[in-house]
Amino acid sequence: ELVNVNETIAEEETISKLVEEYKTTVEEEYFSKFDLSFDELVASTPFSFPNANEMEENHNESTLGNLISDAYVYAVKQAEGEDYIPVDVAIVPVGTIRDSFFKGDIRVADVFRVSSLGIGADKMPGYPLLSIYLTGKELKAVCEVDASVTPLMKQAQLYISGMQYTFNPNRLMFNKVIDSFIVKTNKLTDEITEDYLVQIQDDKLYRVVAGLYSAQMLSVVGEKSFGLLKIEPKTKDGLPVTDYEAEIIYETKGDIKSEVKEWYALVSYLKSFDKIEGVPTIPEYYQKVQGRKNVEDIHGITAFLSSPNHIALMFYGIILVLLAIIVLVVTLLLRRRKKRKSRLK
Repeated sequence: ELVNVNETIAEEETISKLVEEYKTTVEEEYFSKFDLSFDELVASTPFSFPNANEMEENHNESTLGNLISDAYVYAVKQAEGEDYIPVDVAIVPVGTIRDSFFKGDIRVADVFRVSSLGIGADKMPGYPLLSIYLTGKELKAVCEVDASVTPLMKQAQLYISGMQYTFNPNRLMFNKVIDSFIVKTNKLTDEITEDYLVQIQDDKLYRVVAGLYSAQMLSVVGEKSFGLLKIEPKTKDGLPVTDYEAEIIYETKGDIKSEVKEWYALVSYLKSFDKIEGVPTIPEYYQKVQGRKNVEDIHGITAFLSSPNHIALMFYGIILVLLAIIVLVVTLLLRRRKKRKSRLK
């Protein structure tokens, strides 16, 4: 007999008791270290966010991706206090997002499920945030990774705070990005307009925040781009990062120094929102996308050839050389054929 699974089914006491025991263990052994409890109310959302599967299947901007990447910037600012060095860009891959938020209350355990992957140098669950530096040219390459590598590997899709970029999926591989800018606004009431867009300087170092795993993966992106896209995370002095754990961001409370975990950054950000009926509430700003990632699905030769990067120019150059060789060979063959005909006469 098939029985509908709903709220009318009575709890199985043994299982229920076991679940509560596990919750208590998690709370005592982990969440208590962050002064949090398992079912503690963090915030409320008046709308739902897309689930993780939807995000992976759709190559475009995501409201949840925006929320998480913005949370990284906020958490670093809170952790560093008066010593805060402005973060230019924060990066979140879809592959590290494991759950979502749905209309209603958001509790500590809900937030942890969203960004629960990994372990830090402290041997505690959850990837910590890292501070690295990339050149402007490398930031453009990051956008190109999202545009070109995502169709090959869905988990590589990126959500980026602090940038706006546009790409055409029909363009040449590793030349899909049409333009990219730094965005200079953190106000949750502002739409991204030209007034907030700043040209990226190829040789300038920009501060980037990402999770430990994400930052490490940026350095091996060449494996997916056949070496055409080079991204080498650097220290604030511009030297290649050799020890990623040395770049972990810490928060100090009294005499206790602890890693800023990805999930904890999100908790901190959610708690910062204005309260409605005493509960921090996610603002309407995050109910829609803000034009950070724009997809122009345009066909045609003009769309294909416009705004070529160095990879496209190299490709076009190779094509021109090959065409020139073909023309030369054909010309020589025709001349030889004419000479043979003239001799026969």
